[in-house]
Amino acid sequence: MTTSERTAVSLSRWNTSASGVAASPSVGEMSLLREHLQRCRSPGGRLFAWRCRAENAHRFMAARFVTTVFLLMTVILVLLLVGAMAQAT
Repeated sequence: MTTSERTAVSLSRWNTSASGVAASPSVGEMSLLREHLQRCRSPGGRLFAWRCRAENAHRFMAARFVTTVFLLMTVILVLLLVGAMAQAT
């Protein structure tokens, strides 16, 4: 059996859960989906806004980790140099 024959055989056995009719969600599924989406959209308590800010700050810092470390080390180096120059005078 050639590859094209195997493909033709496997495609002829293809079956979906819709069994040849257009698939559409039931009323109950749509209701559950609506409830789920409303629950996901509603704020999660008093600290929800703070948690969102913390997650945004974390995403920002994580995406720029190397740059953040480089800038932090540069600031520390400048402060050390300024301190060393102040002591030398």
